[in-house]
Amino acid sequence: LDVPLTNINASYVRGQFDAFEVRVPGAPAADEIVFILAMSTGYRVHDRVGGLRAEDISKWDGLR
Repeated sequence: LDVPLTNINASYVRGQFDAFEVRVPGAPAADEIVFILAMSTGYRVHDRVGGLRAEDISKWDGLR
């Protein structure tokens, strides 16, 4: 599974787009559930995509 990661307050902060790859060998079985939680503490190591930064987020960004 690839779990997408974005900013918690604004998914359009491109510097925080990332993904976390998870493998669960032999699971889940028919009577099991896999719960995956992926978190990050900030920007990607090599933030190359530009765009809006988290500290520039406004209350109305993206709202029409």
